[in-house]
Amino acid sequence: MNILIADDHELVHNTLQTAFNKAFENEKHSFLQCINCKDIYDLVENQKDDGKIIHYALLDISMPSYDEKNIFSGKEAASYIKNLMPNCKIIFITGVATTISIIEIVQQIRPNGFLYKSDFYVDELARVIKQISNGNTFRSINIDRQYQQGLESKVLLEPINRKIFSLYDLGYKIK
Repeated sequence: MNILIADDHELVHNTLQTAFNKAFENEKHSFLQCINCKDIYDLVENQKDDGKIIHYALLDISMPSYDEKNIFSGKEAASYIKNLMPNCKIIFITGVATTISIIEIVQQIRPNGFLYKSDFYVDELARVIKQISNGNTFRSINIDRQYQQGLESKVLLEPINRKIFSLYDLGYKIK
């Protein structure tokens, strides 16, 4: 099983590997590690060119971008991966997420899993990974709460407003 772990904090990689090893104790894994969006793009291209697939992609939202390919965050990286490997299970594990990014990721990417790093321990993450492998989806309580609150806000329901907020999050200035 090929597992992509993409997070710009390398310490997180070991924790995610440990959780995956606990979830699938008797299976052999190949961990593919990335720390930015360019690494993700290059790795996915190499896998595709070699005729290999990625079974799971564990992505952080906020990572250094790859502007040349319009991959500005884990969100665009997930879209890119799903486009090339539609059966890849996408799991977002992030430290910080705006309500806008949560709404967009849930509605556009439809990840198999979505949680804050602070919402889990290794054993619980292993259980979540196993649940996802059985065809279920998972959103941590805090991600789900933020998503539901965002849906209740009428200003966030308008696509143009979400686009403006997303550009603002990327550092664009509003004049």
